[in-house]
Amino acid sequence: MGDDNQLPSVGAGNILRELLLCGAVPVTKLNVAHRQAQTSRINTNAHTILNNGSSLIYGADFQLVETETPEEATEQIKEIYLSTTKQQGDSGKAYGVNGVQILAPMRTKGKCCTESLNKEIQEIPPF
Repeated sequence: MGDDNQLPSVGAGNILRELLLCGAVPVTKLNVAHRQAQTSRINTNAHTILNNGSSLIYGADFQLVETETPEEATEQIKEIYLSTTKQQGDSGKAYGVNGVQILAPMRTKGKCCTESLNKEIQEIPPF
């Protein structure tokens, strides 16, 4: 139904959280991540952030790429996307366009928002 670690809803969309907090409905909390391996740096860093920590661990599955401008960030994202879609996963097959996901913090604001990045990625010629 939901993830209590996501950002809260804006405005009058907080009804699920309110129901859970009031204790009127039974709650089951899942504690196993299925999208990433338990040893994944994504999983490890998510727990660090949830516990108010700031010492993140970087590696193949969790990277920080510093850029000077949003335009430079967009180009870096496109380059990483292209190289990652061509990489081979554990199965020996390339990840391809359906095996790579780009997460952006904003949906419609700025050069690196989901809307802008989708347009940029869609303009890349198929390989």
